[in-house]
Amino acid sequence: MEPAAYRLAVLAPQPDALWDSLQAELDRHGAPLIAMTREDGAVEFTADTWEPILRARLDDAVEAVWPHGEAWRILRPGGSRLKPELRVRSVGHTGTLHERRGQCSSVHGPGA
Repeated sequence: MEPAAYRLAVLAPQPDALWDSLQAELDRHGAPLIAMTREDGAVEFTADTWEPILRARLDDAVEAVWPHGEAWRILRPGGSRLKPELRVRSVGHTGTLHERRGQCSSVHGPGA
């Protein structure tokens, strides 16, 4: 399985203590461990799991650190250095291979 990756744009700087709390909350749930990489204006999360599981665990952790939806005032799906393209290949009901390109995105929250 290819590792799942999810990136959030950070609209306002946050104290290191909040990011540490977020990582601790992600770690609290155990395997699969979710790695967090921060850089100017963005934060990326990766894990050896299915993307919907990564996003669900991330949503739970974000809500624990920034309660009452406060995080969605400062975090938005995507970011400047997301994997620029995601190729999705699927086989249609006729057996024909379909390929499409699209941006990696999505999160549960306002504006998504």
